[in-house]
Amino acid sequence: MNTRTDRQLQIIDTAAQIITEKGVNALTTKYLSSRIGFSESALYRHFSSKESIIVSMLQHLAEIMEERFSQVQYSDEDPSNNLREFFSDQFKFFTEHKQYVVAVFSDDIFQKSEAVKEAIDQVMETKRKSLLPIITTGKQKMVFTNEVSSQDLMNIIMGAIRLQMYKWKNSGFEYDITIRGNHTVEALIQLITIKK
Repeated sequence: MNTRTDRQLQIIDTAAQIITEKGVNALTTKYLSSRIGFSESALYRHFSSKESIIVSMLQHLAEIMEERFSQVQYSDEDPSNNLREFFSDQFKFFTEHKQYVVAVFSDDIFQKSEAVKEAIDQVMETKRKSLLPIITTGKQKMVFTNEVSSQDLMNIIMGAIRLQMYKWKNSGFEYDITIRGNHTVEALIQLITIKK
């Protein structure tokens, strides 16, 4: 777990507010330092650049997600319900923390920065590590199809959810992602479930 100072967390939080309100391009070290109320040079004592702030924000997200996933106790014997619970928790979290959706799906900074791409990959890997056991269990219990590998099923599921999140971000968060997201999850469950 990466340890951040209270000041660094304040900077990340304020940067997140700016990203949510105005987008990634509005996040400049000058504007950020003025929002926090100290000089730009003081900001550079904590982060070397705008890029390093966004990378730290995404690393923080990966850590939060890993902690949340580790605390989930799937009590249901039905892997389909566990899949629903997994994504329902995600939709709830991102509804409350839209800044992470903006950061993950900002194509301009994603393409320009190798460090940001790596941080986003870390977020995705955290999700994959927690999703794979649900899919594997579903296949072992003969609930999910064995016609497609666990890895491919995971890619299909994550791709569909990623597209839904991207559309939500591009709409300006104008609809309830929990409703749309859960609808997508139900469609995916229908596709991957073995028909009895």
